[in-house]
Parts: sequence; C-alpha cells; structure tokens
Amino acid sequence: MRVFIIDDHFIIRQKVANIITAYSSSDFEIIDVKNEIRFYKELDCLTILSDDLFIIDINLNTFFTGIDLAEKIRQRNESCPIVFLTIYEDKAVTVINRQINAAGYILKDQPQQEIEQKLYLLLDNLCNDSSAMKETKLAFSCGSHTLFVPTAQIMFISILPGTRSTLLVQTTEEQVLIKERLKVIKAKVVGTSMICDLKSFIINPDYVKSVFTTEGLIQFTDWSTLDVGKIGAKKILKHLKEGV
Repeated sequence: MRVFIIDDHFIIRQKVANIITAYSSSDFEIIDVKNEIRFYKELDCLTILSDDLFIIDINLNTFFTGIDLAEKIRQRNESCPIVFLTIYEDKAVTVINRQINAAGYILKDQPQQEIEQKLYLLLDNLCNDSSAMKETKLAFSCGSHTLFVPTAQIMFISILPGTRSTLLVQTTEEQVLIKERLKVIKAKVVGTSMICDLKSFIINPDYVKSVFTTEGLIQFTDWSTLDVGKIGAKKILKHLKEGV
C-alpha cells in the first residue's frame, strides 16, 4: 500500500511517517510529498489505486486547500482512502459537503499518543479492507460450470488470437479458456491494481518482472514472456514506474 503524506511542514510529515513505519515497515511504501504544488499540478498523470492512502493537511498555505486536493484525487478514484490532518474540528462539515468521503480525521494539536492511537486504528481498518480485496475472486463461465479464481492469482488475461470473445486466463496454477468479452472482465477489476488500458490484455503488475519495449515483450516472475506489442509494453512500463 502506498501512503502519500501531504503537509507543508516537514516535521509533521516526518512524525506521521515515523508512526506508520513503527506500525509496519513492510506493508507500506511511504511517499513524502515535499512539493505539494507540483504534486497538485501533476496529479492528472498519476495512476491512483484503490488501496493508495492519502494523508492530507487541510491547510496547505497555498492557492488550494487540502480539501481542494482531496476533491481532485476523488475525481480520479472514488474509493481510495483519504485521511485529513487538521487543527480545526469543524472542517469535517466542509469535507462532507464536498462529497469527498474521508476515511478519517486526525487533530494535529492532540498529544502524540492520541495521534498514534488514532492513526493505528485507521491503519488497522484499512489493512483489513485491503486484505479483503486480495481475497476476492473472479467468476468465469466455463461451459456448464462456473470457475472461481482468486484475483491475486491471475497473472494476465488475453484475447485468444483469431477470436473476439474467447479469453485465455493465465493464473499461477493453470491456463483456462473462457467465453467472455474482455471489456466485461475489465469492468469487474476496476479499482484494483490490474492494468486494464491495453486493447487485448489485462495484466497483473505484481507478476511483471521485466519489460522490453523494443521487442514489445514482458517477462513474468516465473520467467515466461508475453508479446503485448511495443505500445502495450510502453503502457505497462509507465504503470510500473508510476507505482514505484
């Protein structure tokens, strides 16, 4: 899970980062946003995943507020958790009216112990939600029966060459052919980390080991390769860079 910490004070960003690291140093990738203006301007180029966490100071002392930034984030992703840092308890009303659907609020002038407890509780809830997402399964119609595949085990889904509605589903265990249009499956995995903006493929970035843009190939963690074309390879590489 990526955690974006956006506050115009370094000390606050460092304090929040230390609390999250103490909670778990392996489950979170902390992204310290040092320049909130640049981040705001470049937000349209960022791929926002549904398990990305944004911790935002409401008062950023610039031409936009943390609420404005959160509203822009919410336009890009309707479900990613957003937590506000503030010294004003009444700001929640403004957030609600802007339909941002915040995951929580942390008062910055509280004692350190109370801030830690509040943040730990939020992280507990978010981790539980994230674990539930990883346990979700996709249902595929295979003739007379339905096949349920854990989403986390899917390496890629591709249109079988020469067909329009036959898909090859490659999991970590097996290959399965199903009768379905790719756009239907793409709709089912919206909000996950799956790469869905390729014409003929859905790619799980967790299994991508290498990308060869010149050859138009990607290599998976099991050393198998897939020809996705040069444009597809460049798109996948862009997704992977944005996810770092």
